[in-house]
Amino acid sequence: ARLLPRLIASSPEVRILSPEAFGAAGDGPLRVRATIEVPEGVALADVRAYASGVAARRPASIVDDRPLDGGRAARTYEWDIDLPTESRHLVQVFAGTSQGTTDVGETTVSRSGEIPTRRRPRLHLLAAGVDRYLHSDRFAADGLTDLVFAAEDAEAVHASLASRGSPLFGGLTSGVLLRDEQVNREAWKSSLARIVEAITADVTPDDVVVLFLAGHGMIDTARRTGYSYLCHDATFDDVGGEAVPSESTTIAWSDFQPLAALPCRKLVFVDTCHAGGLAPSKRASAIRDFQENMMLVLAASADDETSQESDAWGHGAFTKVLLEALEGAADTRGARTNPDTGAERGDGIVSVDEVVEHVIAGVPRLTGDGRAGQHPTVSPDSLVPYVTLPLTRP
Repeated sequence: ARLLPRLIASSPEVRILSPEAFGAAGDGPLRVRATIEVPEGVALADVRAYASGVAARRPASIVDDRPLDGGRAARTYEWDIDLPTESRHLVQVFAGTSQGTTDVGETTVSRSGEIPTRRRPRLHLLAAGVDRYLHSDRFAADGLTDLVFAAEDAEAVHASLASRGSPLFGGLTSGVLLRDEQVNREAWKSSLARIVEAITADVTPDDVVVLFLAGHGMIDTARRTGYSYLCHDATFDDVGGEAVPSESTTIAWSDFQPLAALPCRKLVFVDTCHAGGLAPSKRASAIRDFQENMMLVLAASADDETSQESDAWGHGAFTKVLLEALEGAADTRGARTNPDTGAERGDGIVSVDEVVEHVIAGVPRLTGDGRAGQHPTVSPDSLVPYVTLPLTRP
C-alpha cells in the first residue's frame, strides 16, 4: 500500500514544448524540445525522443537546467529527428529515472513541406525458429516439448519478406535465418550485431529492421524478469521451487539493446506462447524497455495464452495469418474497383498497419475466439496508425 505513493512521488513529468500539437513539419529534420521535471532527490536515467518510432540520430542537447519551487528540478532537452516519408507523425518523449519510474509525452504533427529525396529504403531481417530442443527429454514436464512448425515458420516469413519486399526495398540488404541448433543466445547476438553494423553506416528513417521469433516463450514469474525466448539449448533453473528458463540459454530483451539508437523503423513479430509478455501487461516487465527502444511488437498471443500450431494449417496460427497478410490478404487501403470484374481491391501495397490489423482480427477467427482462442497483441498500440510504411508488394 505504501509502494504506489512512493512511485508517484518519484515519477518524472514530461512536457513537450515543440512542435505544437497538430502543428506542421517542414521538409528538414523535426526539432523536438521537451522539459522534464523530477522531484528532489530523483535522478533522470534515460531520456529519448522519437517521431513515428524513429529515434533521433544524435543524443539530445540540454538547453536549460534549473531548480523549481518545492525542491523539483526542470531540465529542457532538444533533438533533431529525421522524419519518415509518411504525412502524419506521432512525436514521443520518454523519461526514466534511476528509481524505475517513467513518463511519456506525446503530440502529433503533419508534414507541410515536400518529402526529401532519399535513396530507396533498405530491409534488414533476422528470423529464428526452433522445433527441436536439445534438452526436451529432460525438461518436458516444465513445458519444453519439441514443436513441429516453428523452424519452418521462420523460414517462410524470411522467404516471404525477402521476395515480396524486394520490389519496395531493392532486395534484402541483410538477412539472417537461424533454425534449431543454430538458435542460441550468442548466435542471435552476433547476428544482430552484424545487421546493426550493416545499417549504421548509411541509415535513413525509411529503412526497416524486422525480427521474427518462433518457438517456445515463457514468463519468468519467480525472478520477475518478464518474457524470455527459449533457445535450442534451453535449460531451467530451480528458483524457489519453480523451474524458470536459464538466462544463458534464452534470448533476453536486453539482447535487443543494439537496435535502440538506430534512427529507423524496427518491427518485431513473435510467434510463441505467452508472447503478449511483450505487450501491455501488468506482468510484462520488459514492456518499458521495448517502448523506450520504440520497437513495434506484434505478438502471437496474450501473456497467459499458448500459441497454437496445427497440421491443418502447416504453420503456427499466428504465422499462417501473418503470411497471408504479407501475401496480399491485408491489402485493403486505397481500394479501387477492377474495371473488368467490378471487384474491389487494394492499392497493391501491404503496409505495416494493414498487417497489424489483419493479424489481430484473423488469428482469433482461425483459432476460435473466446477463452480457447488465441489473441495477438500489439505494443505500443498508439504507434500503429503512424506506421503506414509499405512492407510488401504481393
